[in-house]
Amino acid sequence: MAECIANIAALKGAAMEPFMTRRMEQLLISGRDLEQRRFQASDRAEDLEPMLEAATVLAVAAVGGIVAMQGSISVGVLAACALLAGRVVAPMARLSAAAQRAVALGTEADVAFEPPGERAIRAETAPGELRVDAEIAGGSARLRFEAPAGAMVAFAGRDGARLSAVLRTLCGLDLPREGEVRFAGVAMSEYRAAHPGAVTYVSPQSELVTGTIFENLTMFGHGGSRESAFEACDLLGLRPEIDRLPRKLDTMVGDGDADGLSASLAHRIAVARAIALAPRVLLLDEPQSLLDVAADRAMVAGLAALKGRMTVIMATSRPSYLDLADQAYALDGDTMIAMTPPRRARSAGAA
Repeated sequence: MAECIANIAALKGAAMEPFMTRRMEQLLISGRDLEQRRFQASDRAEDLEPMLEAATVLAVAAVGGIVAMQGSISVGVLAACALLAGRVVAPMARLSAAAQRAVALGTEADVAFEPPGERAIRAETAPGELRVDAEIAGGSARLRFEAPAGAMVAFAGRDGARLSAVLRTLCGLDLPREGEVRFAGVAMSEYRAAHPGAVTYVSPQSELVTGTIFENLTMFGHGGSRESAFEACDLLGLRPEIDRLPRKLDTMVGDGDADGLSASLAHRIAVARAIALAPRVLLLDEPQSLLDVAADRAMVAGLAALKGRMTVIMATSRPSYLDLADQAYALDGDTMIAMTPPRRARSAGAA
């Protein structure tokens, strides 16, 4: 629970709340059943303790009586043995109860760390058109545009907070002040709730969840498959960098980056995690943030390879990213202006 709250931005961006809720429900149910069995075993042990104590005393008295009649021990020794026999049973019963509790705790740990079940909900594969006529949350900028399935749309502007508000409104995290954002004929917020993982948002501050790199890429089994995670890594040129780490995909992250993970690598892992979900709509807020030159080139090449596979919406002012866009818009205050990507502008000027 604490881990989910600490990484709520990453979970909400990937629409993983339903999976984490189901996971928590499974753990609570398993914990309840284990606790119930532990209490039942403890009750049985408490019920058996007096019976076992009485049976032990009787057995010692019977055997000791025979031995005393044969003259091997005195009556005083027999009485002492009977008294000590009763004292021995209680510690043994407590040891048995402690052993049962240890077994129960071990079982609870096994349940907590067992691999989660296969993801039950998948996004639809039919194409979907994005239709936007809405006023963004937290501002008065009006957005009006349509994007076919697989299109790449870019928003540029000097106000980073305003651009973030645009993306959060488009992905359904924030409701528009007025109007609506629709995808595949459905309000985006409703579509996102009905199809977890189909609409994924990656912010510049997206955090990695405490776990290994591989667990982050697959969201602990609730996200993309192993194959899609590897494909996303290859797409963004991550595999060589990950392979250079001492523990490779088993490198622990999200706990203060104890293994010295660079900000550039951590950011691209967050983007790869989103791509591995194979969403129908991928929203990237400043995808170039925190990247060095080589990583930036790999990111541009990876996004270019995504064209036509999913709808990609970016907030960026970097020309190399704007060149990828099928549609580009500049946000000047509250005004949305259609713009020509730099590459096309250069081509038109040359002609």
